[in-house]
Amino acid sequence: MANTLFREEAKKHKVRHWEVADAIGILDVNFCRKIRKELPAHEQAKLINIVHEIAANRNREG
Repeated sequence: MANTLFREEAKKHKVRHWEVADAIGILDVNFCRKIRKELPAHEQAKLINIVHEIAANRNREG
């Protein structure tokens, strides 16, 4: 499976792929297509940072 690090972080923090797609401003369908193939490490790191931001915002709100 491609982008394992990103997928594990999203699952660990219970962040859905559509939430990440919304945060970067693309449709969830396009995001799913994007992560089908392995992304460069720097792009994966950006997505992981977004996952952490979403999780942190959730903790502040709830």
